[in-house]
Amino acid sequence: MIIPTLCDNGKTGFDHAMGKEKPVPSKLQISAKDCNKYGITTINFKPARFNNFTSAGEETRIVTSTGLFLVTWNFRKVKKGVLN
Repeated sequence: MIIPTLCDNGKTGFDHAMGKEKPVPSKLQISAKDCNKYGITTINFKPARFNNFTSAGEETRIVTSTGLFLVTWNFRKVKKGVLN
């Protein structure tokens, strides 16, 4: 799950209670097409991490694994709503 923490007032959920400003979380998952293509029958994600920071310190990838597979998502696209 990706949960945006930036509120309309410019503060983050780490700075103050979000209350009614809570955004809708996004769920990252492996597509059915990729499960079939790679023979993935059981998904048991390990804790994900951010990887590949830019020189400005911005995260560019989300990395996790399930079974023998390493799974990454482009975080820039995820922030724009592209989840596949």
